[in-house]
Amino acid sequence: MWQDVNAFAQAVPRQRLVKETYFLSKITPVLRATKTETPQEMLMRLLKDQPDLTVAELVDATGCDLTEVRRARIEFDF
Repeated sequence: MWQDVNAFAQAVPRQRLVKETYFLSKITPVLRATKTETPQEMLMRLLKDQPDLTVAELVDATGCDLTEVRRARIEFDF
């Protein structure tokens, strides 16, 4: 399936499909992240990309426990 997504993602810009290009720009990072990132790596990426997320949102998004999220947030702030 991942090969199909990559092939589609490469073909869309050449076809000048604006809506599809925008859609792919939003879903491709999520698909790639869930395939290759560990929960801790995802947590660090989210802290970097979206620092305004709450602890509860980070727990829900990553599957990390509350202690891991709090520790990562403290480490990220330093």
